[in-house]
Amino acid sequence: LEWAEKHNFDENFLVKKIVGKKLTDDAGMADLIIAKEIVRRRFIVGLLDEMEESVHRFNVMLGVNESDEKTKECMNEVFGTTKDESDKSDEVDSVEAQGDEGDEK
Repeated sequence: LEWAEKHNFDENFLVKKIVGKKLTDDAGMADLIIAKEIVRRRFIVGLLDEMEESVHRFNVMLGVNESDEKTKECMNEVFGTTKDESDKSDEVDSVEAQGDEGDEK
């Protein structure tokens, strides 16, 4: 704690990093609002306990074609047998609907 109090002179480090400011720049309330919006729109969270589902969600959000042979091969190599494609179509709709909810203002 003592070290942090003496050496941690920077305020709003993450806000500055997210909005692309230099560490020597000031960060204000507008920067915080922008940083929060970037986090809301751009960060994807996955669960280690649900790794296959998390990777599937990453693929949906990043536009990875899971029907591509190389993608299937990779998924099978990492996870073994993957879910049936018909099961995933409902999940894709669900993930896409969740992503669109916050976009309407």
